[in-house]
Amino acid sequence: MFNKINVLIILLFLIFSSCGYILRVRRVITHNGKKVKLVKKVYANEPLYLRNYIYFHDSIIQNKRQIVNLSTLQQDSLLNIIKNNLLKTKINIKIDDTLINVVDKTISDLPRPLRPRRIKDELVLKHVQDSNTYIIPFIHTDFERGYSITGGYTFSYVNHWGSEQNMLIIYIIQNKEIIYKRTVRLYAGHKENEFISNIYERTMKVEYWDLLIKKAMEDYIKRIKK
Repeated sequence: MFNKINVLIILLFLIFSSCGYILRVRRVITHNGKKVKLVKKVYANEPLYLRNYIYFHDSIIQNKRQIVNLSTLQQDSLLNIIKNNLLKTKINIKIDDTLINVVDKTISDLPRPLRPRRIKDELVLKHVQDSNTYIIPFIHTDFERGYSITGGYTFSYVNHWGSEQNMLIIYIIQNKEIIYKRTVRLYAGHKENEFISNIYERTMKVEYWDLLIKKAMEDYIKRIKK
């Protein structure tokens, strides 16, 4: 026999389910804390050189890290998306033919969950050796799967869930100092199958990078001297 609590759990599940699936909504988070944002009143319309970037990927299963991808190989497909969307902003950007992923273990060893305030400016600044003006994207992609168990002695339900996050921090560095920094994260939950835990639909789309880059660059673009 089901008790009242178990019946209520089932009813709530049915209310928030649709055609056998639960959809966690996409959302964009723009960070505005002092440690993760730096925007000046005006910027010169000068070339921004893109030579280096920082990228790594986490895979988290039930709160335990399974994969930490620190490969310094060029991430061609992701880079093409980033470069194309930066060019669409019509900023004065000069992109090297061969970009270098300057990720290192210091970044991957940062505590989970990775938050932009934990990323020290020095991790980026150390890759700039001259007085030119550089743009350096910090890119972190995160894939997670997990489950929770609800119910009581007479009835229990395992709720499987998953999500992905793309985080982008744009640094603009001039004379070895950061003159612009904006941080944006985009979260997209998996669309889950009600009964089969290993069947789900990924809802993170390639075109979302366009939104991330627009959000990360908009304060700079608004302040470029005409």
